[in-house]
Amino acid sequence: IMPVSIKSLAGSVATLANWLMSWVVTMTANLLLTWSTG
Repeated sequence: IMPVSIKSLAGSVATLANWLMSWVVTMTANLLLTWSTG
């Protein structure tokens, strides 16, 4: 249905977003754990 170039670009963007969001969650959890222990 969609051209291969658009599908590959969308897959790359989705993968990048997944990695970035997992990094943000990891850093936020680390910050909260460090902050909460005093």
